This record gives sequence, structure tokens and C-alpha cells, in this order.
Amino acid sequence: MVEHRKGLNRTLFWLYAGNGTWPYAFRWTMLVFDLATIGLFMVHPLLTWRDGGAALGVWLYVDIFVAAVITRDCLARLYIERHKVRFFLNVMTLVDMLVV
Repeated sequence: MVEHRKGLNRTLFWLYAGNGTWPYAFRWTMLVFDLATIGLFMVHPLLTWRDGGAALGVWLYVDIFVAAVITRDCLARLYIERHKVRFFLNVMTLVDMLVV
């Protein structure tokens, strides 16, 4: 099947599914971000409980940043997906929406 993607759709598809240095670096960066987010979700309650919630303002900004990155990632994957219904039936998409 010949791909007829143009502009932003083509670039995003290349980053998410293409071969080469930049797509691999992008996907590795997203993997590291996901692992750091999991670590953050595990450490965040312990640190907040320990200091009595004094640093809650900083954690709010960190949470907003994580939510913004995951939301943009979901929107980019939705944008490049040809079958939108299949996208919403994907388990990982549902997990991302739950995290956000």
C-alpha cells in the first residue's frame, strides 16, 4: 500500500513508525519519558506524605507537564491513525487517557 501522507501527518508518521536516527531517538526519548513518569507516580506519594504536602505546588507543575506531554502524544498518534475507531479500542490508548 502506498502512503499518501503530507505535511505534519507525514512527519509525525515518520517519527512514530519510520526508520533512521531521528525516529529511533524520538521513540527512545518517549520510552525514557514513560519510565520516568512511572517512577514519578511511584515516588510522588511518598515524598508528598513525608514532607506533609509542603512541596505540593512544585508537584502540581510536574503533573501538568506530564499530562501535557502525554496528551500531545495521544493527539499525535490519533492524527496519524487512519482507522480512528481502532485507535480508541487500543488498550494502550485507554491507559494513556486514564493517566491524563
